[in-house]
Amino acid sequence: MLLLEAGVVCALISSVVPFPEKQVPILKDEVMDSLKKLDAKKELEVKQKETLNAKGFKDAQSLDSPQKPQEMPHAQEDLEHGDNHPHFPNHDHDEDENEETVHAHEDEDDEEDEAIEEEIKQATERGNVSTTTKQPENDDDYEATMCTKEAACFSDSDCYGGQCIGLGVNHCACLSCNTGAVCSGKHGCGGLKGACNRATSRCDCEGAFKKHGYTSLGSALYDLCNVRYCVPNTDSCLGMPCNPGTCICPK
Repeated sequence: MLLLEAGVVCALISSVVPFPEKQVPILKDEVMDSLKKLDAKKELEVKQKETLNAKGFKDAQSLDSPQKPQEMPHAQEDLEHGDNHPHFPNHDHDEDENEETVHAHEDEDDEEDEAIEEEIKQATERGNVSTTTKQPENDDDYEATMCTKEAACFSDSDCYGGQCIGLGVNHCACLSCNTGAVCSGKHGCGGLKGACNRATSRCDCEGAFKKHGYTSLGSALYDLCNVRYCVPNTDSCLGMPCNPGTCICPK
């Protein structure tokens, strides 16, 4: 009976307190786990130091660099509130602003072009007003626009196809066709038929001679204006005056 009780007690003791030979492998495993954890901790510290050193190097580079890094003031705020997608700078907004700036410059250029075109238009209108001659409404008005011999004048335009010549008080000479002189209808241009261009109200003497069969102004001056036997008040000089024996042609 005593032996049985002693065996039970020993069994209970062995179940509570392990024997030394069983305790050794358990302690060895715990030590190995601790060493692994220590090595992992050291590796983590080394990586953290390397990260800090790299960050410090980048910060130093950013200080030396002339370009300031872009700030993201909302990134940390979003991370703290659980937002995994921080707000990065809106480059689309910058592009929109650049496009607006370009359009603004284009609008300014368009306004300048319009202003220049308006100035040119006004200058052209002033030029047309200063050079355009009022067309007579009927044949009775032609006499007022014909060259009047010895009439006082200030320029060739006052002589309606003639020349304003003289010293001091100028007077009109109405004996020849002058290319570019102001004319009205069939009158002016020294009487040369077809010389007055109705569209421009200017004399085109060479064009008129070509209409009458001459190849050029030179051939007309030689073949027509050197004729010695023209008859006054006839069509022998194509409407131009016949100064006894010679047609009065352009000078």
